[in-house]
Amino acid sequence: RRAQCTQPPSPPSFPDIAICNATGVLHHLTFLDRAKVEVGKLGGVRSLALCLKIAHIQTKENATGALYNMGMDPANVDLLANEAGLPGFLAQPMPRSWLVKNEDDNKDAADKAEDEFLEGQLLSNPSSFFLTQDPRLAESS
Repeated sequence: RRAQCTQPPSPPSFPDIAICNATGVLHHLTFLDRAKVEVGKLGGVRSLALCLKIAHIQTKENATGALYNMGMDPANVDLLANEAGLPGFLAQPMPRSWLVKNEDDNKDAADKAEDEFLEGQLLSNPSSFFLTQDPRLAESS
């Protein structure tokens, strides 16, 4: 038998890594009710739908998770059907009775904490948040 030489794996594509990370962030942010609405308002549905066509499996999983989370808000059902081209039964993954309600007068402590998180330092300046929160990354004096 003759040994076959195999090519080393190609180096990662930095734009692909960035897209994968961005879809991962959107997947996790869309667990928050307010983020579901904001991603829809800012045109994120179309971008996430385009990410489903990328070959990288983790990017597809992240985009699918974000779209699924967004479908739990009744305000996004039509948006998901129109922007992402999803049929109605996929654009709304849960029965209407299970979906979140966007009523400001019924905010509990969790909703208030979510608002503070979304309006806080993390979204306004993410790099400074991560650099200051991790003691390993703090500047030595």
